[in-house]
Amino acid sequence: MILTVKHGGGGVMVWGCFSGKGLGSLVKVDGKMNKLDYIDILDKHLLPFIRSKYHRQCYAFQDDNALIHTARDFKNWIVQKKIKVLSD
Repeated sequence: MILTVKHGGGGVMVWGCFSGKGLGSLVKVDGKMNKLDYIDILDKHLLPFIRSKYHRQCYAFQDDNALIHTARDFKNWIVQKKIKVLSD
């Protein structure tokens, strides 16, 4: 048996990225994230990570199929920013 401490619940949502070349930012998300929040985080944190670690070459971006990851605005952003996405 292991003693545990229970509390009233709650949680913290964060976004982060990592690769074989290192760790990217860990960003605390306030409230519920929508597609525009997600795009803003990627603009501010993913793009600089890709530029600094990969010089925009030899990487593949991957996320899950959460609704904000499949939104048209997000897909358009991926194309506009020329993000290389891991294929299915």
